[in-house]
Amino acid sequence: MPTGIPTLCFQIGRRCNFPLLFFDGWREGPVVSADRQFAIGAIFSSPLVANGVVYFGSTDAFLYALE
Repeated sequence: MPTGIPTLCFQIGRRCNFPLLFFDGWREGPVVSADRQFAIGAIFSSPLVANGVVYFGSTDAFLYALE
């Protein structure tokens, strides 16, 4: 079950700022909300979603992955 806790985080040494990489369309169904918040840098990149994991870069020079 997804926890919302980062499963991967590593320092990449610079800001990440990428265009949208993939969009799989809108989905109908229940809304899932986060029950945790993280203090990180601003997020200027579009997220990448693959195999149930959301990947995004931040201005704190880290790449994050949330399950």
